[in-house]
Amino acid sequence: MSKHSVIILGAGRPFRGKYPSSLIRTDSNHRVLDWIMEAFNGVLKKAEFHFVGGYCFDEVVKNYSNLFFSLNPNWKTSGSLGSLLVVPLVPDQTTYVCYSDVVFRKKIVRLLHKEDDDVVIVVDQAWRHRYESRSRQDLEAAEKVCIVSNEVYVLLVLILRWKRLAGSLSG
Repeated sequence: MSKHSVIILGAGRPFRGKYPSSLIRTDSNHRVLDWIMEAFNGVLKKAEFHFVGGYCFDEVVKNYSNLFFSLNPNWKTSGSLGSLLVVPLVPDQTTYVCYSDVVFRKKIVRLLHKEDDDVVIVVDQAWRHRYESRSRQDLEAAEKVCIVSNEVYVLLVLILRWKRLAGSLSG
């Protein structure tokens, strides 16, 4: 059985509040980061978790000593790609990358695991309506995906043709 790597990107400030999104409790027994790890552990038997942090980095380290950690010293300006680039990537190893503030179930990991392509992304096609009272500002800030003739484009800038957008990039 091959080893799998899971890189969790959690360097930025939370969209709301001051506490790191990965440490927000979803119920009395789970934090967002627990949900993510359980989803992967339910499918991948030997996953190695690597958290990339910046904002309140020490708080995450204190709560999850069983993870590997990398600090993105430029977390305020580098964005997700900058965080990904501070992690040592292992050649010939399947690597999963997700955000630390997106909760998903193992069904999603199972679907990803079954794919044989070099790059696979998950798209939330209900992104406009998934959350009540989602502001226009929040919708504009979301990383969007456009699918044209089976070609996928990840859009990291504001797009004015909202009707053509297929979904929001999921964690």
